[in-house]
Amino acid sequence: MRLICLLVILFSLPACAQEKPDFNKWVAQVKQQALANGISQSVIDNAFENVEAPAEDIVELDHKQPEKTRSFSDYLNGALSDKNISAAKDKWHDNRALLRKVEAKYHVQPKILLALWCIESRFGERQGDFSIIQSLSTLAYDGRRSQFFMGELMNALKIMQDENIASADLTGSWAGAMGQTQFMPSSFLKFAVDFDGDGKKDIWNSDADALASMANYLHSKGWNHNEGWGVEVELPDGDTNWREVKGDKPLKEWRKLGLKREDGRKLPNTELMAHLIMPDDDEPLAYLAFPNYNILMDWNRSTYFATSIGLLADEIAK
Repeated sequence: MRLICLLVILFSLPACAQEKPDFNKWVAQVKQQALANGISQSVIDNAFENVEAPAEDIVELDHKQPEKTRSFSDYLNGALSDKNISAAKDKWHDNRALLRKVEAKYHVQPKILLALWCIESRFGERQGDFSIIQSLSTLAYDGRRSQFFMGELMNALKIMQDENIASADLTGSWAGAMGQTQFMPSSFLKFAVDFDGDGKKDIWNSDADALASMANYLHSKGWNHNEGWGVEVELPDGDTNWREVKGDKPLKEWRKLGLKREDGRKLPNTELMAHLIMPDDDEPLAYLAFPNYNILMDWNRSTYFATSIGLLADEIAK
């Protein structure tokens, strides 16, 4: 009877939190897993040559609680700045032939590619200079989303091997996003292309590879060249709580509900499906988002980001 009572007490106690292994022992296990995944010893040695401890600055950045520090209007003012629009138009003139060639192959409008190129990396000027291997090792070890980042770490090692890239040259953001496209390693493996034909998928230094890789991503996700991303709308007066209106409807149905373009023109009387987006709870700005918008959201799960890409693209096209 005493034994039974003791077992009941023991199993009623909360489980002790599992302690992290020593970092060096953990790295040794990662190396063994990489070998089992077909990564060569020379690539592994190069990758982890300078990875001696978790990077404290990366841990700090990862642990910061996300806060809404900017309104959507403020976000748009930054994304749609005169400087961004002017720079994007200059890039259009400088890369017109390349953009047309990419468009012909992947059926993505140049204005969308220019907007993504601008917002993601300021046309390659802001790619991040963190070591991808150090960043992903830190994030995989630290414990929050460790499985996801372990997968991305293995993908990064595969990129080093497949593309013959040294660890020192595999750089990007603190969270592991790389190059002018800010692809995570998994996206690189799926969508990066060698568009300039030099034998390398170089999203860091080749504008052609970067633009074509972005286009390949969108095309692979189902981008429709014949449709836009969406349109800003004016909501009719009344008691309808538009923030609660969910789901897709044809544009002709939104038109019947009294929605108009922001400039007062009627919406097209078509079957094109759209859903209502109001990015900021504190602002009345509203948009009807077409199916292409969902692909921008797949790229980055932020209505601020996706909407600003579409609006910047429209400004570039003017």
